[in-house]
Amino acid sequence: MAPRPGFHEILQRLHAHADADPAAPACDGATVLTREELRAAWETVAARLPHGTTVALRGPATAHPDMVAAVVGCMAADCGFLICPPEITDADLAEWGLSAVYDVSRGHCTPLAPRTPLRADYIVVSSGTTGPAKRILGSAVGVARFVTWQADTFNLGAGDRCACLTPPGFDVFLRDALTPLVAGACLVFPRGEDVPEFLQREKITAFHGVPSLVARWLRRAHGTAPHLRWAFLAGEPLPGALVVGLRRFAPHTRVINFYGPSETTLAKFVFDATDVTTGTAPVGHPLPGVKWQLDRGEVVISPDFPVAGYLHTPTPALTVREGRSWFSTGDLGEDTPQGLVLRGRRDHLVKVAGVRVNTDDVAAALTSLDGVDQALVVHHEGPVGVQLAAFLVAPHRERADILHEVAGLLPSTHLPHTLLLVPEFPVTARGKVDRAALLAHTAAPTAAAHPQEKQVIAAASAALGAALGPEEDFFAAGGTSLEVAAWHAGLRAAGFDVSLRTLFEQRTPRAVAPHLTALTTLTPGPAPERQPMTARQRRYQRVYLPRGNRNWANMTTGVRVDNPEEVAARLIAAHDALRATVVHGELHIRPHAGPVPVAHMEEEEFSRLVAEPIDPAVWPPHRWAVVDGELRWVIHHLFCDGHSQDILRRHALGEHHPGLSYAQFATIEPRPTRDEWWEEILRDPPALPQHLPAVTDEPGAWRIIVPLPADLLRLGPTPFQGMLLGMFSAMMERTGLDDLLIGTPALGRTVPGVEHTVGNFISLVLLRLRATELRPQVLQERLLGAMDHQDYQFDRIMDDLGQPEDEDRFPITGLFTSSMTTGRPPTPGVHPMDVDVKFDAMAYLLQHGAEHWLEIQARRSLFTAADMEAIADEIITHWRLRCS
Repeated sequence: MAPRPGFHEILQRLHAHADADPAAPACDGATVLTREELRAAWETVAARLPHGTTVALRGPATAHPDMVAAVVGCMAADCGFLICPPEITDADLAEWGLSAVYDVSRGHCTPLAPRTPLRADYIVVSSGTTGPAKRILGSAVGVARFVTWQADTFNLGAGDRCACLTPPGFDVFLRDALTPLVAGACLVFPRGEDVPEFLQREKITAFHGVPSLVARWLRRAHGTAPHLRWAFLAGEPLPGALVVGLRRFAPHTRVINFYGPSETTLAKFVFDATDVTTGTAPVGHPLPGVKWQLDRGEVVISPDFPVAGYLHTPTPALTVREGRSWFSTGDLGEDTPQGLVLRGRRDHLVKVAGVRVNTDDVAAALTSLDGVDQALVVHHEGPVGVQLAAFLVAPHRERADILHEVAGLLPSTHLPHTLLLVPEFPVTARGKVDRAALLAHTAAPTAAAHPQEKQVIAAASAALGAALGPEEDFFAAGGTSLEVAAWHAGLRAAGFDVSLRTLFEQRTPRAVAPHLTALTTLTPGPAPERQPMTARQRRYQRVYLPRGNRNWANMTTGVRVDNPEEVAARLIAAHDALRATVVHGELHIRPHAGPVPVAHMEEEEFSRLVAEPIDPAVWPPHRWAVVDGELRWVIHHLFCDGHSQDILRRHALGEHHPGLSYAQFATIEPRPTRDEWWEEILRDPPALPQHLPAVTDEPGAWRIIVPLPADLLRLGPTPFQGMLLGMFSAMMERTGLDDLLIGTPALGRTVPGVEHTVGNFISLVLLRLRATELRPQVLQERLLGAMDHQDYQFDRIMDDLGQPEDEDRFPITGLFTSSMTTGRPPTPGVHPMDVDVKFDAMAYLLQHGAEHWLEIQARRSLFTAADMEAIADEIITHWRLRCS
């Protein structure tokens, strides 16, 4: 009986080579088989098989000449074959329709009794990396077409020594074994040594490999492999960094990238990746006879000789159209001038906090970092939904440095919640990355790296309102500038000191823990009832109130309580800043205060109350009212700031944490008189002050409030920094300036023990960016530097820059940003304000619960209502553009 098509063509080529030079080596392993000896071996196998059936081959788990002879013997006997995994029983094989089992090592054939004999060319088990492993009914003609094409296209021949490295049982074993034999080359088998050493010692000229496995080999390589001329890689994305490493080891090799699922019979696309040095190599153009298309981004392939489907399993991914079989690969792709470029797997597209993320895109970005040899990102269900875990092979990099770089490289939605450095990726028997084994690292219990790690986790989890793991990124888990301040306060409350910079840069509890130090709390002496005002108060008075009081000093908020008069009295009694006045530069604090009036009024009347300036020298420098059942208060800014308003709201609802009094803080406050960092940042400043030109003389201000979409909040290191970068970009575009200064408040609570103290702690800082610096990384570094040096007050900077006090406008710059929580959701839209404003334009990031809004307040003399809408749109547009 003649062998079936495909097998027949392969055998013809093998016979021709054996006839032309029977003594030439065909297989080189423990012993050398000549071409004639190999022919005798396969003919012996063929004589023992039941011709025209399908048989199972049991034999060595690693590549071996005996298995090669058995495969070719099946072809000669016109037998289909399955290289049988050890876990499959004879009963399974008979159930599937196989007629015999051939023991390769012993040369013995055992018949089976199938109920319905199976007629198949070959059966191969898929890798299982894109789903459960399947038994694929392969095509003999498809195999023959590929191996002859590869042998001829790459000019393989009698002078080549080709490595056979793939374990039997996978379809690529056929490529490993048959391509060299069809070409007349010698097939060389390793004998237990490391692969790099094997390639060098045996003077290998060609090999097939999977990128992850090749990366592992190269890390153990010494010297070079000058004889290697072809490296055929397939099975996974091929990083440019791996190509560079491979070419360093084998300087004369060409690196060929193959692509094609097992269901399409070996590779179906090819690309010469030799010159690829960065990113991921394309997979190139289809082989002759192959058609392909993109179906909603998914790669669909129609080979000229398709497989027959899966054994006893439906094949929904295989369809027939117009007489051709089409296979939906599940891979996402793009048609480019270089051919097909893969963009990840459809099943690697996940939603993280409502935002669509391609984990392969994240891995590609991580691989672009210097010193990162390999990166893989997998998703899993965490305590707060889908989370990303990144695994990096970066033997010469520190994890903390990588985390810092990643924060500026990726949008926050794409930041891995867990980032682990591993010495190498575990691989499956087929040589592909074992994702399940990697993911087990995220669930495996690990010893705490530092004794204070539990306290760091507890403080971070409390700030987020959700559990955070030791290796999880605080910001990727939803942390913003507001939550990181709460994390910082929580650590101080637990007795630990750490800088805000450290929290931003280290990002995970495990990385933060070694940086904790014992909190050194200053113990102030008795606070006098009269003492000089704080440096913060002095700065506020010089910047905001140089000629007298203005209504922009009024701070208002509110909370719903059952007993408003009692709550107001309790707050005043507990917080000495609410019992204070400022008279002629002195802070006067009453030891006790009687009840203050709490008026009941309508919203309109309360708005008028807010617009009336409060004199900080006259007791009481605050107003209390009940509006629509809510207790509201208006407090002069000299005695309160935004964080203090949060403290008062929480205290009104029953949460109170005693700490230092504001009078005690005044006795120990840092008051530096010079700062070299600010001198360097503000060297050669632009023309000052940076004020916008007036267009009308209309008094008052506009206020616009715009709700922010969830996906926008996750662009940038934090939402506040994203908004700030949008503000810089929008205002540079609007003003034409390429060197801009924007002010922003810092929390100012640099002294331990004041985390829960009410008072004016705010330090106003300046941020400077040039048009060439509009990047998240630069902004974050500039912002962290300003936070580190915030005790040097704004009025000192005014003096250094020679900027005089201004009654109506901010000195130096009229542009500001801030962030704050609100007691109730704001009302979106454009609203007129009857209060004066000190700034030209100020952007706020507002937060109430999980929702966020952009609020912009600006002078009516500078902007119309339409301008306000345009500015909001510009900030959001640049936020998205600069941080994506």
